[in-house]
Amino acid sequence: MLELSTVIWLMALYFILCGGTTWAFSGPLVKTKENFLLADRKFEVVRGMFSLSAAWTWATALFVAPQLSYQFGFNGFFWILIMNTLTLAIFGFAANKIRQLYPLGFTFAAHIKNHYGTWAHNTYILAFMLVAISSISLNLYAGGKLIEAITGLNMNVAAAFLIVSSVIFSIFRGMQSTNITEIFKMIVVVGTAIIIVPQVWNMVGWDVIVKGMSGANGKYGALWGTPEAISVFLTTGIYFLFRHISLPWADNGFWQRAFVINPLKIKRTYALAAVLFFIAPAMFASLGFVAAGLGLTVANTQLTNVTVIAQMLSPWALGLIVFMLLTALTSILDSQITSLITLISNDIIPQVLPAISESKLIDYSRVAAIPIVGMSWLLINIPGVNILYFGFVTGSICMTFFVPSIVALFKPHWLEAKSMITGILLSLCIGVPLYSYASLNKLTDLALVGFFTCLILSATISLGGGYITNQRKIV
Repeated sequence: MLELSTVIWLMALYFILCGGTTWAFSGPLVKTKENFLLADRKFEVVRGMFSLSAAWTWATALFVAPQLSYQFGFNGFFWILIMNTLTLAIFGFAANKIRQLYPLGFTFAAHIKNHYGTWAHNTYILAFMLVAISSISLNLYAGGKLIEAITGLNMNVAAAFLIVSSVIFSIFRGMQSTNITEIFKMIVVVGTAIIIVPQVWNMVGWDVIVKGMSGANGKYGALWGTPEAISVFLTTGIYFLFRHISLPWADNGFWQRAFVINPLKIKRTYALAAVLFFIAPAMFASLGFVAAGLGLTVANTQLTNVTVIAQMLSPWALGLIVFMLLTALTSILDSQITSLITLISNDIIPQVLPAISESKLIDYSRVAAIPIVGMSWLLINIPGVNILYFGFVTGSICMTFFVPSIVALFKPHWLEAKSMITGILLSLCIGVPLYSYASLNKLTDLALVGFFTCLILSATISLGGGYITNQRKIV
């Protein structure tokens, strides 16, 4: 749909605009932990709002939301976006709590270490790392497939561009430069939505959009109470519901931002970030309604938004969309790599090299992040995977320590280390592989069992062990 040369020019334009802005405004290269990882904790509401909304605008919001709106109408739109938006606002209470406990903290994993010891700490590091790898794979796959679909360029080559771009921005100046790319990203994403999507609305009319809210086959008009609606909930909605709720607890980037933002304005910042996040994904998701209402045949449903724009608007609009998606995916990868470096520098390397200087700590963390990103790159070549698959695998990992994390933050005395570690590790070893295998092989019932094994097993063993320990203390 676009010439390869055009996409190369768009890539170059991104480097020039975003790279130039980053180097101009991110300040000098300072090798202190506080500056590199947390930008000296100086985010007020506006910077924090842009940072959070950008970190929450994943490939699932930009690609899967239009896909599900096309396939399942308002059902798909609701389960992927409404719950997604509410989750970001609600997580502000957890972010506020952790900042009250540790005004000068860096990670949630350190809180686990303080209460439950080194083994529990390392268990959480393992889980955080698995989420990071899966999340990076998701966004690499989305970007690689996008470029491959519109130019024919091999997915791995396209993914390499995304990796190089994001590593360059994150690895030199840390959170300072990451925040610049996040602000740039949200301006481009929201601006593109406002420029492009209303043009499509005007062309098709409101009647087509309303018709499309019943999905491509016209059977998904009700949110609940029909066999179709229940089927969407059991096969898709329930996964997104729990994935969204648990994801911030398992994504170190959201804990990192809790330590960056003004502690007096955390809840307000998270609430406003949720509003800013919702605008563009909701507008792009409406293109799924357009495709369904017009009866368009979408060969690759993961690219529903791109397909609609390519068919209805001029090539410049498609070029703008591709530029927006490249910007969005590079920025989220930048954010995820910065979060990864924070975890490595604050929770992993000090265990091995406790006397290391801050300057060397940052350098070693930068180097250590690169092979982890490379591992994520390899995973996108697994046969049969797609954006939804990576999204739900990420969700299943998050579910393993969702309940223990909530309890550890708000009621830490309800848990004890051994049972918490046992519950999380059993969930990771049983539930996640079971879900991953069943989902990859389209075994719907088994996938559902595996997904909720992750939640139920860790919650039951963690809380049960804590309860038994507390009862023994009373006796």
